[in-house]
Amino acid sequence: MKKIYFLLFFNLILHLCSFSQSNIGKKIFNKINAIDDIFKDYKQEMRTAITGLEKEKKGYYIITNGYNKKVLLTKSIMQGNRVKYDVILAILDFDNLNKNEEIILQECRLNKKNDNLIIAIVEKINNQKYYYKAIKAFRLNPNNNTFNPISTIGIDCLNIEYYTQYNIIF
Repeated sequence: MKKIYFLLFFNLILHLCSFSQSNIGKKIFNKINAIDDIFKDYKQEMRTAITGLEKEKKGYYIITNGYNKKVLLTKSIMQGNRVKYDVILAILDFDNLNKNEEIILQECRLNKKNDNLIIAIVEKINNQKYYYKAIKAFRLNPNNNTFNPISTIGIDCLNIEYYTQYNIIF
């Protein structure tokens, strides 16, 4: 039992010392607001499966405490056809996003080619089909469960609000 507490404490220290990406290694949780003190002030903003990685049961959570947001890469452990629990594989931290910035998951393109593994911070401009100004971008490496920073050149992301605002089906 002491070994488990040590590993949890060690992973917490690693998490607190990282500003952009941390991997707290296979942390298990059942509900986003029921997990331990690391995220006690955070609430779930969004959850989605990763297109193309459905067989691996990998997905993203976006959680927020009102000031900061985190993208959690998770793997769902199934019991029958229901999720028994999720395991956190990696965390991407976004501190102090501006009001005109948004995290876009799975809806980005690189040089006009869809890439569901790109996560981008974009400057929001509401009356455009795409966000053309990516401020930061990362690409998920699904083999080792890491987020790798990539250049923002050639990245644009779908503006879902544009399509819902005008009732456009895409």
